[in-house]
Amino acid sequence: MYRKPEGFQPPFPAWTSEFSGVKEIIFAQIGVQSEQANRPAFHAIAQTLGNAKHVDRAIFEDVSGLRNDVFLAYWDNAESYAAWLESPAVKTWREQMEDDAGKWFEVAKIPPPFLETLYDTENHEAGMSHLASEMPLTDRHGYWGAIRDRIAMAETDGLSPTLPDAVLGEPKRHETQGKRLRVRAPDNLCFIRTAQNWSDCREEERATYLDMVAPVLAEGVRYLCSNPSESGCCIGRFLHECDLKTGVPLDKTCMAAYFLSLDHLERWAKTHPSHLAIFQSFMRMVQKLNFQISLKLWHEVWVVPGNHLHLEYHNCHSATGLLPWFEVEELKSQ
Repeated sequence: MYRKPEGFQPPFPAWTSEFSGVKEIIFAQIGVQSEQANRPAFHAIAQTLGNAKHVDRAIFEDVSGLRNDVFLAYWDNAESYAAWLESPAVKTWREQMEDDAGKWFEVAKIPPPFLETLYDTENHEAGMSHLASEMPLTDRHGYWGAIRDRIAMAETDGLSPTLPDAVLGEPKRHETQGKRLRVRAPDNLCFIRTAQNWSDCREEERATYLDMVAPVLAEGVRYLCSNPSESGCCIGRFLHECDLKTGVPLDKTCMAAYFLSLDHLERWAKTHPSHLAIFQSFMRMVQKLNFQISLKLWHEVWVVPGNHLHLEYHNCHSATGLLPWFEVEELKSQ
């Protein structure tokens, strides 16, 4: 049952992605964690990503103050991804371990009925839109509950949490140094990548966004990271995107976050002061600029069974990713 109010008309246009002929999208986040940039592992990973359909690059500082250099890679078929994973070069960097650096590897296999996307422009250069066959307009946006209305699987499945909120109470501490650990995820974890691109903004809009909206957005991510049991957010990352080849920072950021369920993401978005503050700061910016803006905003959300997630952490600190919350096993070899 859709949540769209009867007779509702969105106040502005928005687009979504369609993936004709795509049975499964593979989305991999691959990070190198260290006190320094230019780790050998990072360059080894970079050289192997040529067969991905699309790759973004970003950096962020994690909860322990370490630098994380990240690739966000997309494949539009399982065969290409499997060929990549089994290639000798990938096997090599997954086996090698540096004493003063960690690697983490989070992969989701996402059938299109388990995901939704939304863009404020007809933008084929944003995340999953690189894989899209079409980008039609959608009228399922601009109201609370629209994310769920755009996920086809939600029509027949509640996508409800399978673990209680208490699981995000006291983080587990694992011995991680020199070890390869794998996390077994529960069903129905919800992931969101929500992005901001001000590269086409004129100077006034750029300054207004960076002064009025960006700090509030960063504060919202800090809230999520600091209050998992209250927010239902397992891990939130605020990434600054970079040029893929040079690493030069771009005028782009994104939040990448896992929630215990779609319910938890919806609750935060609809009711929590930290998200309402983000929305209000954006509306103040829009009004100040008389609704004439070039800022590009988009997001992608997916909810999958636990066996569609592959989560590995090699020599990472114990607060990395989903390590603190769920069942962990040690991998003796690849």
